[in-house]
Amino acid sequence: MTVITRQYILSGLFVLFLSILVSPNSYGYDFKSKGSLICGPKKLKEFESYKNLGSNRWEYYFLNFSEDGDFVILNDDIQYPSFTEVRLYNLYQQSGGVFTATHSRISGVDVFKLINKAAEPVWVKTIMVDMQSMTYVARVRKGGETYEPSKGVCFKK
Repeated sequence: MTVITRQYILSGLFVLFLSILVSPNSYGYDFKSKGSLICGPKKLKEFESYKNLGSNRWEYYFLNFSEDGDFVILNDDIQYPSFTEVRLYNLYQQSGGVFTATHSRISGVDVFKLINKAAEPVWVKTIMVDMQSMTYVARVRKGGETYEPSKGVCFKK
């Protein structure tokens, strides 16, 4: 191998390394929360948070809104974003799936749908939030089966 060939190889490797190092993250999303809303069976105490709710975490919805209209809802250890799909693998400790969220407004009520596209049949949790009364009603539908609704209060944190 000649000195010139070795220099070309080293230069090529340096350029490749540099381009990997400084290239923008192609799969990331810069979600900047401008506000959040928490909905659950009762208002959390001052120092309660998602992490210390323990086994009651599934009862609470943590809605986070960005400046550009996107949102992410955290519920039962799963993030449901409006701008992409989240894929989780089936683990012994947690069920997997393909999760996303949608939003619509019907008669002044904000309707959020948390969707697991990978479930058979598809699993949808609908959360209806009334921002004026700061209350919500949530109900799960799996295929043709509908489960009992839950309801509670919403508050800003």
